[in-house]
Amino acid sequence: MKTICFTIFIALLLLSNFSKSQDVSYLKEMPTSADVLNKIEGTDDLDEQYQQAAALTILNNVIRDLAGSRYFMTENGLTPLEKSYMDDYEQQIQKIYQNIEAQYSKDVMTINRMKFHYETDKEFNKKTLALLGANARKRYDEFKINLAEKNRKQTEANEESKIKLRESLVANKKAKEEEKRKESYKLLLLALGVLALAALVVMLYIFIIGRSGRLKRNYEMALRGTDKAAALQAGRKYYSFLRGGRLTIYDEQAIANDISTMKTI
Repeated sequence: MKTICFTIFIALLLLSNFSKSQDVSYLKEMPTSADVLNKIEGTDDLDEQYQQAAALTILNNVIRDLAGSRYFMTENGLTPLEKSYMDDYEQQIQKIYQNIEAQYSKDVMTINRMKFHYETDKEFNKKTLALLGANARKRYDEFKINLAEKNRKQTEANEESKIKLRESLVANKKAKEEEKRKESYKLLLLALGVLALAALVVMLYIFIIGRSGRLKRNYEMALRGTDKAAALQAGRKYYSFLRGGRLTIYDEQAIANDISTMKTI
C-alpha cells in the first residue's frame, strides 16, 4: 500500500514539476553573462576568471534544473529563451577557458579543478545565487525543497524494498529446509543444489551490502576531510554503485550539496 501511495505521489510530483518547468518567466530575473563578469570579482585576474566561470556554470545548472525533463528532450524541449541564456553562459565559459589558457598557460584539467572548487563552495554558491531576482531565487529554492522531498521518499521506498527482500530470503530458506526434510533421498540431491544456489545468492547479497557500506564510509570519511576532489570521486563511486553504474543528475546535485558543507583549507 505504501509503495502504491509513493508511486502516485511521484507521478503527481513529476506532473506538477513538468507543468511548472514550462513557466520560464523567471528568466527575466536571471543575470546575463555580462552581469556576471561585472559583479563577480576575485583576488586577482586569474582567480576572478575562475570564479566567473564557476558562477556561469552554477547559473547554467539553475536553468537546467528548473527545465526538468524538458532539458533531455530532443524535440520541443528547451524554449528559445532558455537556450539563449544557456548558450550565452556556455559561450562565455569557453571564452574564459581560452583566455586562461592563452594568458596563464593553464591546462583544462587545472581550470576545471579550480572552477569546481568554487562550484562546490557553499558561500560562493550563495554569492552567485544572490545575482538572481527574488522570484527566480524563490523558484529555485522550491526546486531544491522538492528534490530533497523526492529523495527522502525514494530512500523510504528503497528501505521498504530491502526489508521485503530480506523477508523473502528468510521465507524461501525455511521453505527449502522443510521441503528437504520431507523429500526422499533422490530429491535430496536436488534440494542440496538449490540450497547451494540460495547460499550463493545470500553471499552475493552480503557482498553487495558490505561493499555499499564500505563505499559509504569512504565517502563520509572524505567529506570530513578537506580534499573535495577526493570527496567527489568517493561520492560518485558510492552513488554509482547504488544506481547500478549510472549516476543521475540528482545524485550529482546531492554530492555537490554534501561537498559544499566540507571544511576548506
